[in-house]
Amino acid sequence: MKHPLAVLAVPIGNLEDISKRAISYLADADYIFAEDTRRTKKLIELLKISTNASIKSYREQNHDIAAPLIKKCIDSGAKVVLVSDSGTPAISDPGYLLIEDLRQHGYEVIAVPGPSSVIAALSIAGISTEKFLFLGFFPKKGNKRFEELDQARQIRATWVLLESPQRITKTLKILADKYGDSLKVAAIKEISKLHERTFYGNISEVYAQVCKSNTKGEWVLVGRFVE
Repeated sequence: MKHPLAVLAVPIGNLEDISKRAISYLADADYIFAEDTRRTKKLIELLKISTNASIKSYREQNHDIAAPLIKKCIDSGAKVVLVSDSGTPAISDPGYLLIEDLRQHGYEVIAVPGPSSVIAALSIAGISTEKFLFLGFFPKKGNKRFEELDQARQIRATWVLLESPQRITKTLKILADKYGDSLKVAAIKEISKLHERTFYGNISEVYAQVCKSNTKGEWVLVGRFVE
């Protein structure tokens, strides 16, 4: 019997966000393919999950080696789980290439859903979620950084960006200079963690607030143009 690949979400900060179903899948797995095997082993220890699973690496950089191994494991009847370092695999994390590969070759893939910084940010941003675009990480340079935002503006959609602590103030400054008060944003850091905080207002106001704060931690930006 072939078991489907289980694409499993892990906590983005607070360990209590792990689901009972996710714990069950991790405990029963024969193989866990992880973005960073050390982080996944540490997570399993912290969650006190008893598992005999072999934890192996899957990243897009080693896809050509890991994907055939994953298929072989599934073909043998093993229970295989895919995780990323935090949150949901394949959402600005490794996984898309593997899942596409498996589907093209007739393998079944199921979701074991759970934490996602994108959905969590949208839920608390105070900005319309009726229609939204997830744009991943903000490009470092070039006109492409504005093309997708302008498209979101044209279709009147909310957009979501991810940003690092090293670049958050620079990104906010770029957006403030480009769009001024026509852009309303929520800049949210450290979702589900001890120092979670949301900065809300027009882009210039949020930029000023963030400049006065500790920017350490992972950030999610939710924005919408105000016409």
